Order: sequence, then structure tokens, then C-alpha cells
Amino acid sequence: MIHTLKDRIEILKKTEENLQHQQQLLKMILDATPDYVSLQDINMKYLVINKSFSLLIGIDEQEIIGKTDTDILPSQFAEKNRLDNEKIL
Repeated sequence: MIHTLKDRIEILKKTEENLQHQQQLLKMILDATPDYVSLQDINMKYLVINKSFSLLIGIDEQEIIGKTDTDILPSQFAEKNRLDNEKIL
């Protein structure tokens, strides 16, 4: 089946809309739990946090995303978290 450029663009737009919807659902689920939830990449930079985690740290979510524990926590807590994370990985 041959797709025109217009067809491919439409498919990409629908895929992007679906992805955004899925991200919104995930965020709603994470924010609904009272547990502290955070996801970090291999470099320990925060990718996603929930509302409870943001309140615990006392920093707005957008100020945490993309940063490491060293950037947002006092050094003794950042080091403890780093060691705990290494055990998990």
C-alpha cells in the first residue's frame, strides 16, 4: 500500500495525539497515589515524578525534571539516594 506524504503526516499526528493522551493518563494515575513515585534515567536524572514526590521534596515538578539528586537535595541525602539507586541498578 502506497502512502502519500499527506497520509504519513496524518498517521504521525494521530500517533502523537495518542502518545500525549497516554502520557496524560499515566500522570493522572501517578498523581492519584499518595506514594512517592519517581522515574530516573541511567544517569540518575529525573524523568517523571508524581505530585506526592514534589511535595515531599518541596520543589515544583518542572524544577526537578532533568535534574539529579545532587541538584535538588542536600549533599548527605543526595549521596544516600545515589548509593541506594546503585544497589537497585
